[in-house]
Amino acid sequence: MKQIQEVFMTQKVIEGKNLKVNRSFPSAQKSELGPFLLLDELGPMDLKGEIQETPDHPHAGFEILSYIMEGSVKHQDSLGNQFELKKGDVQWMTAGSGIVHKESFSSKDNIHAIQLWINLSNKDRNTEPQYQSILADQIPIYKPQDASYHTKVIVGELNGVKSPIQPKTKVQYLHYFVSKDRQIQISDEIGSIGFIHILKGSVFVDGVEFSRDQIPVFKKDIAIRSIDVKSGTEFIYLSGPEMLEPLARYGPFVMSNRREITDKIKAYERGDFGGI
Repeated sequence: MKQIQEVFMTQKVIEGKNLKVNRSFPSAQKSELGPFLLLDELGPMDLKGEIQETPDHPHAGFEILSYIMEGSVKHQDSLGNQFELKKGDVQWMTAGSGIVHKESFSSKDNIHAIQLWINLSNKDRNTEPQYQSILADQIPIYKPQDASYHTKVIVGELNGVKSPIQPKTKVQYLHYFVSKDRQIQISDEIGSIGFIHILKGSVFVDGVEFSRDQIPVFKKDIAIRSIDVKSGTEFIYLSGPEMLEPLARYGPFVMSNRREITDKIKAYERGDFGGI
């Protein structure tokens, strides 16, 4: 049985002054995928020593994970948090009822990072906002006995290796580094929406090659997802439940309907989210 349900392409966009982003969604092709509302890969790009900033801006109604693969990012928010994320670090932010933050990117070398927005169920939309930084050495790694690859378990669990990051919406976020040609089998729950984001090289599923800028999405009724890979390949596997509750989006606000969006915008304009 064929494993792939669909394939779509990423889009090249520019954020800020000149931040090059490889965006999987939202786009004209795909507004969201399961619980995932946005997937942006920043870079890899050379900032040439320049500081790039995103000004103060709000978020509400979802969670954000930022994973730094190269370079550094400085974070500041309305809860009073200030932190500089470096290579391998992860930022986990629950926007919930509302938060304001800003980021600055500065590196003499490359910046390479991934930002992921994860939907919240309607009952959790207005949970208290939270922020946590998880350092690189706190992210557990799974290695098979033959050492043919290793996997950073950024979110979720893999073969008994469990991440300290457990968002309110149960998802899987695995970063694979392949050192020998082989087949990798990923066990997942029936009904989960899983897909591959390729960082280096290419992967083969059902004998079909997929490379960077292609997003292959697995069928939901497959529990064992088989991927053939070659040495040097690097990819991320993401999966989570289908979310069937009503959803309304407007920029950085995610709610259940348009009225709630309007109310949340008014709350931000009143200063209810706080400031930096």
